[in-house]
Amino acid sequence: MTRLWTETFDSQSAAGWNTTNGTVAYDTTAPRRGAASLRCAPATAVASSIAKAAYGADDPAAHVYMRAYVRVNTAPSARTAILAWSDNASGATGFACIKLNTDRTMICGGSGATSGTASAALTIGQWYRVEMEYDDTANQVKAYLNGTLWATVSTDLGGGHYSRYGIIQPAIASVDFDDVAVNDAAGGSDNGLPGNEPTTTTLALGTATETSSAQSLAGRRTRTLGVAAETSTALKLGRPLAQLRDNFNDNTVGPFWPANYNTAGAPPTETGGRARVPCDTGYAAYASAYAWTLQGSGLSCRFYPAALNGATTECWSQVLIQTMTPGTDVTIEYNGPTDTLAMTVRVGYSDPGYTAIPYDPVAHAYVRIREAGGVLYWDTSPDGSAWTNRRTETAPAWVADPDLQVQLISHRSDGTANFAEYDDVNPLSTAASLTPATETDTSRALTGTKRLALTPAIDTSTARGLPGHKTRVLAVAVQTDTALPLPGTKRGTLPSAAETDTGRALTSTKRLALTPGTETSSAQPLPGHKTRALLTTAETTAAQPFASHKARALAIAAETATAQPLIARKARALGAATETSTALPPARTKTRSLTPAVQTDTARAIAGTKTRALTPATDLSTALPLGSVLPDIRWKINVGPPHSQWASAFGTLHTAPWEVGEPWT
Repeated sequence: MTRLWTETFDSQSAAGWNTTNGTVAYDTTAPRRGAASLRCAPATAVASSIAKAAYGADDPAAHVYMRAYVRVNTAPSARTAILAWSDNASGATGFACIKLNTDRTMICGGSGATSGTASAALTIGQWYRVEMEYDDTANQVKAYLNGTLWATVSTDLGGGHYSRYGIIQPAIASVDFDDVAVNDAAGGSDNGLPGNEPTTTTLALGTATETSSAQSLAGRRTRTLGVAAETSTALKLGRPLAQLRDNFNDNTVGPFWPANYNTAGAPPTETGGRARVPCDTGYAAYASAYAWTLQGSGLSCRFYPAALNGATTECWSQVLIQTMTPGTDVTIEYNGPTDTLAMTVRVGYSDPGYTAIPYDPVAHAYVRIREAGGVLYWDTSPDGSAWTNRRTETAPAWVADPDLQVQLISHRSDGTANFAEYDDVNPLSTAASLTPATETDTSRALTGTKRLALTPAIDTSTARGLPGHKTRVLAVAVQTDTALPLPGTKRGTLPSAAETDTGRALTSTKRLALTPGTETSSAQPLPGHKTRALLTTAETTAAQPFASHKARALAIAAETATAQPLIARKARALGAATETSTALPPARTKTRSLTPAVQTDTARAIAGTKTRALTPATDLSTALPLGSVLPDIRWKINVGPPHSQWASAFGTLHTAPWEVGEPWT
């Protein structure tokens, strides 16, 4: 396997996954790509998520890679898992995961994780690529933000098969998900992190044909242009920001603001001689076209930031000048909860030199961002005439871009909705004087250029499609019986070989056609042989198991009345025999079935006999008891005085006057 599952949510149907927990919806206003994204926005502390079975059952050796593009609209009221590999489809436990904290940072670990290495805080309203690698064999989860590893944690799930996305553990929040995917580590492609999913797609074009007539357009795209102004001098591409002027006195949204928006409610309006921008849980802004340049120019305005109205986490009003790359911009912003005026120049929504000063509604009534001589300036003024500089930085190259956009923007995460107001954008008193135009018959040198920032390159283990190719016609191949020299070679360093007693699987094979075999009555010489050194043998008294064996079918045994000669025998050395006075148990026995006995009136011939050698008999004058055995006793005859008695090993004998039978001593 490689890619286990992917979902874009464009169909706005739950048919693409197995389980929906709670209620989910779809956002068609600002999806990351395509027609829709998944929105998980529980109004009470409940789950709002989906689950897809990537395998048929829990796999304790699973090694998976998960991805989701995540946009936080409202931070969660409690820590909750948003991305998980699980052994169940609906529970609040039993998974490895990435969790979203109430401060919009993320941690990774098991379902019960409450701390760990935190990611950077996610900016409200911005899409991020969040990826997780889980290796159930190594018991390890890794977390990535926009392709950068930020945390590695040990956790043991012990088998899972569900990928889960959304508000998985109960919380009040609003989070969007798009372009989710699951890979596993098997296969030759898609066996790692899913990586970036481009927001544009490519379309293979058919072969072009020449025509002498104009073809109708199959489709077109339009863009609203700002109002043209008459001038006697040539303008470079991109109008200076100082020429964007509006006093908002006609109570009608003017042509300089064609891109106004609010992601959560009513759009901005022009009311009471001011631009009024809602400050609610969405993002609302007066927004210009992408048609301006900051180089040698600037933008100022009267600033009425939104009041806190009970907000404790986020409530801000901002003047934003941004490039075509989201997150690359310059801002001046009132931060309500900290009551500060912040000044930033950001890349990737981050500014290492972030500067903030205590806010003074009188001294900071007017704000200004300008560029001059390669330097960026942030200024404030109580009246729009006398300016005080608050921060300076070296201007980035993009200030010369001719396609910058201005936004007068406001947002809050909590508290009661209200609005911010802006007025006197670049009043006439701040306009720069132009020198008289002169006529010339020659072309003018370009004073500005347009550059396109490339997205960072990413490493990929799979081949990329060729944007172009070149072909060469080959000569007709000819057959040859000899090897041709190699026009080029390629070498690779091999790792150290390891010894093994088992055969290795063949990675490739080669076949050679054999000539027809011929029969011969004599042995043929071996074309080659292979030897193997044997280990030193060791003596053992126990039988060894067979390393291998060979079976041979035996012919049917036939009965014979005569003994068959032995074709082989085996000898075994016996230990020294020892004498014992008791019978030993048989080491083995052999049984033979007897035929049924029959009665007969005549004696049967003896089938076998057994003999025993007797000791020589001796003459005794007395009878021996039945059953006794006469011992081998040697006697001597004494001639002399009579004895009253003599003794033997078996009793006492009395005779007179001569006694015969005294035993030897």
